[in-house]
Amino acid sequence: MLTKGDITKRDEILWGFTIDECKPYLDHCIREVRFQEAVLAFLGVEEDKQEPQRRDQTLGEYCKGTDVAECKAYFGEGVLRRVCETCPN
Repeated sequence: MLTKGDITKRDEILWGFTIDECKPYLDHCIREVRFQEAVLAFLGVEEDKQEPQRRDQTLGEYCKGTDVAECKAYFGEGVLRRVCETCPN
């Protein structure tokens, strides 16, 4: 946030400023982002808050059971059913 995407300023900020010195600039950046969001909202641009599309699939229906073990290891058993409902999202 402090560099606004300019990675060449990273080391200068890390080693040249304290957190207390950065706080006013961070507050300024937050106000700047809020202003940009207000202008976009005024122009009618809406934020994309779309949830993943649910397909109400059964466990392993999309992949025909080939990736269930991999998904179980990656996501865990607790959310596997929910992951399968939105697969391939």
